Amino acid sequence: MDLYDAACHAFTTMATGGFSTKNASIAHYRSPFLEYACTFFMFVAGGNFSLYFHVIRGNVGRLWRNEEFRFYVTTTLTATFLIALNLWGSAVYDSFTDSFRHSIFQVVTIMTTTGYFSADFEKWTPFGQVALVLVMFLGGMIGSTGGGIKQVRVLLMLKQGYREMYQLIHPRAVTSVKLDEKFLTKDILAASGASYSSSSLSLSSPLPA
Repeated sequence: MDLYDAACHAFTTMATGGFSTKNASIAHYRSPFLEYACTFFMFVAGGNFSLYFHVIRGNVGRLWRNEEFRFYVTTTLTATFLIALNLWGSAVYDSFTDSFRHSIFQVVTIMTTTGYFSADFEKWTPFGQVALVLVMFLGGMIGSTGGGIKQVRVLLMLKQGYREMYQLIHPRAVTSVKLDEKFLTKDILAASGASYSSSSLSLSSPLPA
């Protein structure tokens, strides 16, 4: 890239805006280095910037102790490897390296709602296309520039879903949902979309003898 293109892509990468000076987006450059560089900074922009503030102040461990960040990393890597293996096994690309490169770029750019593209994923397998649609709904973390549902809401919905299933099996059990070792109230869960059901609310009343 020349200086102008580099500046434009730097601003729209960190803002997860995805505006490129080229009609073919990042695919125009056909550069693995540029793709990995954009992937890294798109992923960073999809994280919680308040966590980065603590990292800058020296509290690096707080980043990995954050449950939402671990979920963000896990979903990104899981989707990347599943799609890469599918593309490689379907001979869409000649090598696993190329499959992984295009897979991680597309997963991160779509998950963070940036909108760059490095390959024509309409030519990918149905599995790869469906997987990209699913990660599109996840979005970035709370406190990021990314869009989507947000990772923490998906995480809380999964936790609440597990809690509801456990409650059906053990109706007399008193359970709760925790995030980062903190108990969450029903108001917080309702605000995040992972609301309590009527069976859960009944826990606040005395249990029958």
